[in-house]
Amino acid sequence: MIIGDTERVAFEFKIQEDGYGEFDLIINDKRITSFSQNETIYPFKGSIIELAEWFEESKNMFFDPTPPPFPIRLRGDTIAEKIKFYRDADFIFTSEDEEFNALENIADWMYSHSWLSARGGSFLLPASFYSEDGKWLEISWSAHDAYSQYGAEFVHKEGVAYIEKEMFEEVIDEFITEVNKFK
Repeated sequence: MIIGDTERVAFEFKIQEDGYGEFDLIINDKRITSFSQNETIYPFKGSIIELAEWFEESKNMFFDPTPPPFPIRLRGDTIAEKIKFYRDADFIFTSEDEEFNALENIADWMYSHSWLSARGGSFLLPASFYSEDGKWLEISWSAHDAYSQYGAEFVHKEGVAYIEKEMFEEVIDEFITEVNKFK
């Protein structure tokens, strides 16, 4: 089943009676959750019910009128660029407390602004980060080396799209409604 407009934003999913299945997040006709392994392309496979529950719990974060900024000032135009710079940087802190607080704030922010916590037992989701700007929602991802140790490579390794919040909310709501039929 496809929900949304594949030229802008859509979810395509198949769900089994046990709640597991396949899922693709499609942004501008790109299936950003698809990966290749052994020369075969696959969608995300995992708990579709847990993914829908995560979207339902995270809706407030997507549509918060005053979203929290990234916890530290970093260069980068997108959330994915800031995350990459953060991971590559070597920060110097003046105390252990300052370091602990900064790292804890960053970890909390990244956890609440990515869907890695929604994997439902599967490990193959690209690092997708969401941040709101006015009526637009930024969806950016960077998955260059993610899971390469397993021979898996994402088809679309990085990108950014700005989606109208209203459109994304409609897709999320319809997805949740459809998945809830399997509970």
